[in-house]
Amino acid sequence: MDSRTPLLERVKFAAIAASNLDEFFMVRVAGLQRAVEDGETSPDLSGLTPVTPADTFAVQGPIDLRVLMGLVELPGFQELRDSPLPPVDVLTGEQTDIFAILDDRDLLLHHPYECYDPVVALLAQAADDPDVLAIKQTLYRTSGGSALIASLQRAAERNKQVTVIVELTARFDEERNIRWARALEEAGAHVIYGVRGYKVHAKMCLIVKRTLQGLRRYVHLGTGNYNEKTARQYTDFGLLTTSQAIAEDGGAARAGAANRGDGARTDRCHVQAEISPPSRRRLIS
Repeated sequence: MDSRTPLLERVKFAAIAASNLDEFFMVRVAGLQRAVEDGETSPDLSGLTPVTPADTFAVQGPIDLRVLMGLVELPGFQELRDSPLPPVDVLTGEQTDIFAILDDRDLLLHHPYECYDPVVALLAQAADDPDVLAIKQTLYRTSGGSALIASLQRAAERNKQVTVIVELTARFDEERNIRWARALEEAGAHVIYGVRGYKVHAKMCLIVKRTLQGLRRYVHLGTGNYNEKTARQYTDFGLLTTSQAIAEDGGAARAGAANRGDGARTDRCHVQAEISPPSRRRLIS
């Protein structure tokens, strides 16, 4: 790494890289284990078979660099960090009614260069708006003390239909996901614990709102997790839209998931469940 880069920025990079490599290693080892159990003996692209003894490498220094993220998150030490570069608030000077803004136009957000605030505001306003009837959302990872989870809980407590698909196999976050999934259930939300045979990695939120013109659907699609903290670090895109085609596709995706979901209670699936979801026009399943 370039020694001109501030120390804590280099430490953060090492911690993130180590986390990604560790996840890759776990996936690779799991694949080898399945190959051994299936009796696979043919060599892979590397020329090795699943039972070929692996080489052992000696590493100088610590191996699990993820623990270094604790140092990065310590307050202070500004001289060891890059100068702050606050994200741009794309709604500066506009009205605070996020629904009214989306009625006028779509919002395309580029994180972390642009604020994640519109996404947080959308869920918060949906929870408090008496005309919002339902919120459907997929959740893969989120932050501790998440304002998004708080909004979903508040919406469920106010008798809105809240349906959340929780991916329990989000690596390293399994225990946390179970914990806040149960909290959502206690608030009255309908929680679907994953989809059999699939890993739900989509980031989608569909909001159904009553208007003078009838029911209107608002959608958020993102490439990054519903996590306010990592949205300030990782490069992702998010789209807030009222596109009818995208809303129909989002509803179809949730319908299929609800029908295949493990542990889903059929008495609460009637709004989002369809036996044969319509074909998608804008989204790829």
